Amino acid sequence: MPSVVRLSETAPGSQPLPKLGYSAPELVVCGAPVEYGYTYYCDPAGRMIAGIWESEPGSLRFESYPCDEFCYVLSGSITLQETDGEAQEFSAGDSFVICRGFRGLWQMTERTKKYYVECR
Repeated sequence: MPSVVRLSETAPGSQPLPKLGYSAPELVVCGAPVEYGYTYYCDPAGRMIAGIWESEPGSLRFESYPCDEFCYVLSGSITLQETDGEAQEFSAGDSFVICRGFRGLWQMTERTKKYYVECR
């Protein structure tokens, strides 16, 4: 494994991002958020994962987000609304950390692309 891993907005060889399918059906509140992505790095223990992710519009409800995740939005927008009603919007150029255990809605009103680093 290389010591430095470069992330790109496409899959290796400038290929389009592979289709991952739909989000877990039990999470989908509205829309049909077909996801695309590529994992550029995963440590041997599977505890840290980095890559690129893209999705069609839709809303997902999380009862307990499964990991700590750093996100850098490349295009589109993401609104995170906690169960208490507090909402924050992130668009191209914004970055955020969503913490393990987050409860609420993850909403995308347009096709959205982000870099991510997950810690499990």
